[in-house]
Amino acid sequence: LMFLLLKRISFAPSVASAAAAASPILSVPSSPAFALGRRRIITFIRSIFQTTIVSFGRLSKRQVKKIFFTGMAILAFMNVVENVMAYRRQKVDATSEWGRYADQPAARGMALSLLMMKLVPYAVLPIIIEKFTGKKKESGDIYSANGYTSKAEYESSTAHRLRKKGGQLFADGLLRLGPLYIKIGQILSCRENLFPDEWIGGMEK
Repeated sequence: LMFLLLKRISFAPSVASAAAAASPILSVPSSPAFALGRRRIITFIRSIFQTTIVSFGRLSKRQVKKIFFTGMAILAFMNVVENVMAYRRQKVDATSEWGRYADQPAARGMALSLLMMKLVPYAVLPIIIEKFTGKKKESGDIYSANGYTSKAEYESSTAHRLRKKGGQLFADGLLRLGPLYIKIGQILSCRENLFPDEWIGGMEK
């Protein structure tokens, strides 16, 4: 930030001269007072910068860690607030964040990471439940005596409800991420061997 400010101040007269050469109306007179004021500003900023560097050099490791973790906590809090506000906007319009994600790819990456974290329970818990109950749905609409004996029994199970909720969450998350992820969801919906039927149904919509 200091470097950019110094650069702007240093190049300000040359920009003003170029503007004056292009248009006489925008001419800015160059005076000794202006040059003196610019030098004072540069000196002041340099002194602040040098004082900051010296102050950081005198800090102990414990103080540096405290400052670092405080900064990280502030950044995390700002990200949480931003995500909450984005979630509220997306409840009204699922496509409201497309422009922000296009301008800020890091925000899209954060949203994608949060979506993956939300999907983990809906992907893992049905497998654990079926492992403990001993009932497992075969591929497609095949039901066996060792698992669910009918479609109605499977649809009333907790595993089915979790998978259905996970499919809806996955489809809504892809819609909120943007057109590219919508297309990815449409492609994944054709791979029935990779996802449960409930997830396939959610992505087909």
